[in-house]
Amino acid sequence: MLPPSLSRAWEAGPDHPELTAAALHVWRASLDVTSETLAQLTRLLSPDEQERAARYRVPHARQQFIVARGVLRTLLARYLDALPETFAFQYSPYGKPTLSAPLAFNLAHSHQLALYVFACGGEVGIDVEYLARQVDMALIAPKLLTADESAALAALPVAQQYPQFLTYWTRKEAVAKAQGGGLSRVVQPFDVSGDTVILPGVAGTTEWQVISFVPAADYVAAVACPPGEWRARWFELPHFPIPIP
Repeated sequence: MLPPSLSRAWEAGPDHPELTAAALHVWRASLDVTSETLAQLTRLLSPDEQERAARYRVPHARQQFIVARGVLRTLLARYLDALPETFAFQYSPYGKPTLSAPLAFNLAHSHQLALYVFACGGEVGIDVEYLARQVDMALIAPKLLTADESAALAALPVAQQYPQFLTYWTRKEAVAKAQGGGLSRVVQPFDVSGDTVILPGVAGTTEWQVISFVPAADYVAAVACPPGEWRARWFELPHFPIPIP
């Protein structure tokens, strides 16, 4: 059984954050922005990101993508002291954005919340799920969970099973994203009930540390990083419009 997800004390994010080799920074931001802020963030995107945004037929999904990527560029600008529109992302074969700079990062969003993680001591992954999101747990759980996880889930009261299922999901997705892709590339179920997770059947790093946390009411989330003595800080962008360097 997983430990309960932890609530965190969030502080206003600094304009010029500094990362050491043992530092892990997690940020949260709202995806609910004004039309003026949406236009501002759209102008920060690269041509390929703007084309990708235009392919979303549902306006809400289009806004989620624009804000999530625009905020990512704004945060990267704070770390790297550069203009946010100048970053040229490289992508893993599974679509994970990276930069040539010695800065690892990842993002995730669900409903009205975006989360970001930054580190310079190894690759990182993050995932978030909105508890009101409805997925077919009965269909997905047998493909996603190990036998021990399925048994632990079934032993819970019915009201706790779906939140716990999404907690498993975020932990597995965070690990898979830290590895460089997503759960679609993982061919073997792997156990995430402990603080350290072994990802089987993949090349590269296979051992990851996972932290579950509650980023806001009605959400569950997890961040994955290499094992170590990390010093985590929890930042937020509480107000829009976002100041552009």
